Amino acid sequence: WPTLLAQSFLLQAWVPHFTENALQMHCWFLSCMVVYWFFFKPLSHLLKNITLLKTCLLMGFFFFLPWLLIFIPVIAGEDVDWYKNH
Repeated sequence: WPTLLAQSFLLQAWVPHFTENALQMHCWFLSCMVVYWFFFKPLSHLLKNITLLKTCLLMGFFFFLPWLLIFIPVIAGEDVDWYKNH
């Protein structure tokens, strides 16, 4: 029943156990969108007056952010495929 409760409040994308045991997989996308909907208006007000240079730097930062999943294990001497047992 915890999975059903999480799906009722669109929380299944935020807890991996709930995602894997989901009853309604099509609601997973909607649960991801909850945070987007919540932060859209405040973020749009923050970003509407930034310069082109700052916009490009921010886009570059977010582009390289996922690469940390590769670089951090390499720097730490760990296996790059740390997630393969999941």
